[in-house]
Amino acid sequence: MAGVVIRPSVIADADVVRDLRLEALRDNAAAFRSRYEDLQYWTRSQWEALAAAPATYLAEVDGRVVGHVRGGLGDPDEDQQRRWLYGMFVVLAFRGGLVGPALVDRVLTWARDDGGASLFLNVATSNGRAEAFYRKMGFAPTGLVTPHETREQLWFTEMSRPL
Repeated sequence: MAGVVIRPSVIADADVVRDLRLEALRDNAAAFRSRYEDLQYWTRSQWEALAAAPATYLAEVDGRVVGHVRGGLGDPDEDQQRRWLYGMFVVLAFRGGLVGPALVDRVLTWARDDGGASLFLNVATSNGRAEAFYRKMGFAPTGLVTPHETREQLWFTEMSRPL
């Protein structure tokens, strides 16, 4: 197996981004704020916009896309030095290896280069494996736990790490 290649996603990646995102939601719907039931009806232009969004990255191994992640800015009213990691997903066969850390490292680099002072993320309280992974990557809980906007049973733990 060759090494992991992390590259920016582009508009031409819309189909692969769609497939990965829908696979992520089928795999573990409770891990994400979005719902399969909503995203399955997205238009081509919505997938193209996501694929071409700034700080959106794909992980490839042997030419196959096996993961994705997106970085971004938070709410305009919050600390402007915060950057966020959104929607990370690695296909099952590549979890526990180099893909996840490579994706996080790429977003950390983007966040630092973008002038951020810290990187934040939300992890579902029911997803202990993901929380353990993020702890291993240097993230720590901030103490904030928030409910999902519409799914009462779903809660998220906010985590962060300095850049």
